Amino acid sequence: MSVLVPKSQAFFFSSDTSSGARNVSTDGSKFTIYLDTPISLPQAAMNATVEVSQASIWNVSYNISADFAK
Repeated sequence: MSVLVPKSQAFFFSSDTSSGARNVSTDGSKFTIYLDTPISLPQAAMNATVEVSQASIWNVSYNISADFAK
């Protein structure tokens, strides 16, 4: 019988270079974060999910379009 053991970890990532972001694109939409400890899953894990539960997307011209109103 398998047992479901819920486990969660929270991470906060920012494109702000003062917060450690590197390789930030000119518009801030792409950046690299280096972790001191990698995000890992237990070796015996059978079913795992990774999700983004919240994100802030600023109103820049790339995000505003009449096409998105459909």
